[in-house]
Amino acid sequence: YLDIPTSLDPEVDNSQEPFKSLLSKRLKKGQIIILENILFYKGRSTVLEESQPLLDRVAEILVARKDIYFEIHGHVCCINPVYQDAYNRDTKKSNLSVDRARSIFQILRKRGVDYRRMKFKGYGRKKPLGGIDKLDRRVELYITKIEEE
Repeated sequence: YLDIPTSLDPEVDNSQEPFKSLLSKRLKKGQIIILENILFYKGRSTVLEESQPLLDRVAEILVARKDIYFEIHGHVCCINPVYQDAYNRDTKKSNLSVDRARSIFQILRKRGVDYRRMKFKGYGRKKPLGGIDKLDRRVELYITKIEEE
């Protein structure tokens, strides 16, 4: 039995819960959870300060949900198709999607998520969502395994 907040728990206001899908008991292998409002400085792999509380919540859920194994996928938009990935102003390399995924990996690890449950990958602009460019600047969790209780 895992002590996971549900809609019956008074301390969790599900109307204000940004990552309900991570709390779901119906979470499945292959499911993708977009980490909405996890934002980075433009052209950098540094997370904006305003996104830290959301990352704290993601980490809190993932520490409690020891049954979830996942990959962190970084995506970018708006780059010349001749490049595999966007330029990272922090590292001076064309690996922005990888570095953003790595950044989230490191933040989650520092907040107590077991590193053996997570991996990270960058996809550059290979997987656009087909909407506005802003939606393609994203980080996702791809569920690779759910351990049975």
